[in-house]
Amino acid sequence: MKNTIFVVFTYIFCILFFQNGYTRIISIESNDIPDELIYHFDETNSIVNSKKDCGYNKPLYCKDDVCVCINDGDIKPFIELPDKNGYIHKYILIPYTSGHRNIISEFIESNNNINIHVSTNCTTDSQCFLNKCIENTCEHNIKANVERCDIVYTKPSIFSHGKEYLNCGRMLGEICLKDSDCSFNSCKGITCSDIRYIPSDTDVIDLGIQKLCFYDVGKYFVLDNVPNEAYLFSIKDCIKTYICKSVYEGFWGISDDAYNCYYKSEVVDGSFGPSSRVDPDQYTYKGKVIIKEQCYYTSDGKGDATTNGEIISNPTVRYYDIDHDNNRALTEYGWCDFTYEENDANWMSKLNETLVLNQINIPGTHDSGTYAIHHNSIPLIHGFRSNMDIRLETNKYKQVYVTHNGYDCTNLKTGNLCFLTDVFDEIIDFLHLNPTETVIIHLKEEKVSLTEYNNDGTVKEKGHFERSDFYKAIADITVNNNSKKYNKLYKDYFFVDNSKDSNNVFLKLGEVRGKIILYERNKFSYTIYYNDNTNSTVTIGKEVKIPAMGVCTDKRWKQSPTVYVSDNKYAIIPDKEDKHKECYPERYTLYNQHFLVQDFYDLSDEKKM
Repeated sequence: MKNTIFVVFTYIFCILFFQNGYTRIISIESNDIPDELIYHFDETNSIVNSKKDCGYNKPLYCKDDVCVCINDGDIKPFIELPDKNGYIHKYILIPYTSGHRNIISEFIESNNNINIHVSTNCTTDSQCFLNKCIENTCEHNIKANVERCDIVYTKPSIFSHGKEYLNCGRMLGEICLKDSDCSFNSCKGITCSDIRYIPSDTDVIDLGIQKLCFYDVGKYFVLDNVPNEAYLFSIKDCIKTYICKSVYEGFWGISDDAYNCYYKSEVVDGSFGPSSRVDPDQYTYKGKVIIKEQCYYTSDGKGDATTNGEIISNPTVRYYDIDHDNNRALTEYGWCDFTYEENDANWMSKLNETLVLNQINIPGTHDSGTYAIHHNSIPLIHGFRSNMDIRLETNKYKQVYVTHNGYDCTNLKTGNLCFLTDVFDEIIDFLHLNPTETVIIHLKEEKVSLTEYNNDGTVKEKGHFERSDFYKAIADITVNNNSKKYNKLYKDYFFVDNSKDSNNVFLKLGEVRGKIILYERNKFSYTIYYNDNTNSTVTIGKEVKIPAMGVCTDKRWKQSPTVYVSDNKYAIIPDKEDKHKECYPERYTLYNQHFLVQDFYDLSDEKKM
């Protein structure tokens, strides 16, 4: 009895202590700062090699020449940042986080626990982003090697263009003497402010003369990472991207011509006006390269250089064109010697166009729809291209979604089912950024409810779809889809074989770059009937029937085993007599083309190799 009383007393004491006496303290010294309170370095993607890499509406924070993008403004009290050697450090971002108090309050309320204390106090200078701790508080320090960069706009007038540019300077709240001291180019009193001009949709309308005379429809990049004057733009069909030495704005900026231009190693005569130029970022993303050594205006490295000497730190940057003969890529630094970025997302870019798909060892996935996911494209980013095992299910609402063995896949971004359209949308997003790749999708009717008929034509079992309607629904999602995505018809992202040889299962890589190839275990086709009594058949993808792969087994039942009923009414099926040996090929031939499908996890290691 005494032991029982002691246990009960201890239990009650623990409850009262943890509810009323225990306070969780979160500080810069904590090893588990919640995500709501800290900018993790993995959220900022990577060290930014170019200050243009952040995009719009994302401030750039730099400390000791290492910069990261911040996604949602100045609200979290802590930040992670790597040093020049790549080691991650935590810092108190105070006093630059104007909204941190609200974030802290919301975090405490969301945990239903008033016994949480978030401390932004410091004990050493090194704990502060600005390396200055006074009386346990991080303070401004204009002597620190720290800056912030923001997009700044200049207001248009009748006599000048409205422009935007990236401006770097002191943080909000720091002491300043002039506008140019501050990241927003705004010094109010003696303090850096974010009060600045923000363009409205009506600015151009209000300045009708500017719209008629000064509005520059021709875009170009100013290569501000290089010491010498250089400009980059594409032409409207985006076949060519040019680099130029000069831009002439003319009287009052009415004209805006680029001249002294080069295309690869060729000198281009004449100039390019606004109507012929296009922002090169608007066209297909080709990938990134690692650049080194000196960069030039021409791809052969002859003539003037855009840079002075070797590029420091060998940055990884986007490229707009490549001259393989001279091993130079056109980037925001000019034409530079390069190596490819080692990236699983575009490994096919290094393969020859003439390779046939069955000559490539292509990694794939099995059971692709067995779990709730945020991003269908994660396997693609990590190099998987083949046998994306998409098994389909339908419901009474005639929706088509991803399933596997009775488990429905959930799209965690929407909280809904993972619809087949969700899968294709993300694959197309991936192919838009990686047009050198191809993705092979294997569709299977896992739990598709189709209406079945008796031999006399009467309905045997009513399903969600008529068979032809189901296949048409798949076609409308894919090869018949005339909606647009990235200025391209949706259906154009799917490979359609218009050749006469329908048995040509395997294609050359060059034929299918940037496209989705559909394979099905059953023939996905339907017939269109016309008023003149003619018809045509639409086939989606290619039918490929490959049996399960593996070693021989003697545990397969015969189709019609002999059944004995015992005295106790239990059915007995003899073991040896009614089972037979069945072998599954490791290699399979279809249409005189050979498959090696490594999708059997019980194979021995030697056979998998």
